[in-house]
Order: sequence, then C-alpha cells, then structure tokens
Amino acid sequence: MPLLLIAAVVVALIVIAVALGVPPEPAAVVLIALSILSLILGLLVAVSVLRPGQARPAFVTDEPSRTLRTPRAGTLPLLNIAMLGILGFVLIVPDTETDILPMTWSLGAFIVVFLGLCARATLTGIGLTISSEGLRADKFAGTVTVPWAAIDPGQIWSGPFEVHLRYRAPELIRTSGWVVNPGKLRVDGVVPEFAAATLRHYAAESDQRELIGTPAGQLHPSSKVGPAPTATSPRGAIVTVLVLAVLIGAGAVAGDLRVGAAYGNASVAGIVAHVVTVAFVLLALRFVRGSMLLLRRRA
Repeated sequence: MPLLLIAAVVVALIVIAVALGVPPEPAAVVLIALSILSLILGLLVAVSVLRPGQARPAFVTDEPSRTLRTPRAGTLPLLNIAMLGILGFVLIVPDTETDILPMTWSLGAFIVVFLGLCARATLTGIGLTISSEGLRADKFAGTVTVPWAAIDPGQIWSGPFEVHLRYRAPELIRTSGWVVNPGKLRVDGVVPEFAAATLRHYAAESDQRELIGTPAGQLHPSSKVGPAPTATSPRGAIVTVLVLAVLIGAGAVAGDLRVGAAYGNASVAGIVAHVVTVAFVLLALRFVRGSMLLLRRRA
C-alpha cells in the first residue's frame, strides 16, 4: 500500500507539472516506463509463486488468532501502479492529438472502472485464511466463509493462482459483497499445490485442526495434493474459451502492429498500443493455460 500511494503521488505531480507547462513528451516516457516496469514486476511476482519451493513456509502462522493465512503478494498493487501510469498518460495527451484521443479516453474510462472494482481488494488484500472453524477467502469484491463441514477432502485441487473446491454442503457457505464463484479461492503468494494439500489434509483430519495457527500446524512444503477430479465443463465450452483467448491475443498483436505501422512504434499512439497489447496478451495467455489444464483433466 505505501508503494501504491507513492506511485499515485508521483503520477499526480507529473500530471500537474504538464498542466503547468512542462513538455508532455518526457512526462509520457516516464509514465509509460512506470507502467511497463510495474507490469513486468507483477508478472514476475505472479509466476514466481507457482514455482515449488518459492514460498517456505507457504502460510503465515498467526498464533494470536490461531490461523494460517496466505501472504499478501504484490501482484495487485503492482498492476494498480501500472494502471495509474497509463491513466496519467491519458490525462497528459494534448488535445491536438485528435487521432488517438478517442482511444486514450476510452482506455482511461476502462482504467477508472478497473481501479474502482479493485479498490476493496487493494485495501484489504486478496487471500485465504485457515482456522479450526473453517476457511475465509477474501476475493476481489467479496468474502467467502466456509465451515469444514461443507468441504469434501476428495474434491480439492489446484489451478493457476487458485485452489478449487466442490462443496458437499453448499448451503453452509456464507458470502458477503459480490462473489461470482465461491469455489475458486485465490492463493497469491503460495504455491497452489501446497495450499490445496493443506486444505485437503485438514478437511480429512479433524483431530489435527487444533494445530492450525501454531508452528506445528504447517505442513511440509513438499506436500502434494491428490489428482484433480475430472473436469465437468463441457469440452465444447472449454475449446470455445481457448479459441477466444487465442483470437484476443492475436487481435491485440495485430492491432499493435497496425498502429505501429501507421504512427510509428515510438509515437504516442505506438507506445499506448504496446502497453495495451502486453496487458491483453497476458490475459489471453492465462485463459489459454487454464483451458489447456481443463482439457488435460478430461483426457
């Protein structure tokens, strides 16, 4: 959070400086560099937690509250910093750049909506807390509270950045805020396989739950979860998502090449296109990976 506040102040000062007469070109370079650097760092943080051994111990032990919780990774704050940099860039684009103003203002509106939707997650963090009573998952716009009685230990598996659960007693689940899928729990900062193994262990071993929140309650980081259940999503739906993801990524690259050819890669429009393309390609890659995992489970 302090880093995000510092970035917001820096962006605001740059925008004010341009409004007072500072040339917009060097300011634009600084803001775009800030955005690209933040996106790269966020991607590195996100990828690093998927590598075995990168988080040992994987859970933070909170002895006063007798809980285990995921550490708060820096992925979302870094993404927000990238969005702030692009928003600052949008605000300093001169009115004379009539060719790109519609695109930049549309991009700015999207970023404002994005930052608004992520405000809760940015302030409170996203993660999973485990206690002797059950689970509490803080998601982007809501919270899921699940007692152990609702969890089937044989229906827990890991996915990219997440743990997936199929509840045997969904009526026991409590949600607050806006929760789209209570069966997907975000575990940034923890190797997902380890998080799934921990949940499976405590769901099956009720007599061990009193150890949660103590050093003895940590499983060994090499613990592995069992095989994932067969995917229930229709193959056609999975393939459709896969094809759409590929088209989105290809379309973003094609659009970037077209803007670069028309205005130049180093122009204002070219730099904006590069940043937007990186974001869409990363999003497409995530959907491609998730679709491939689902297809593999069905095989």
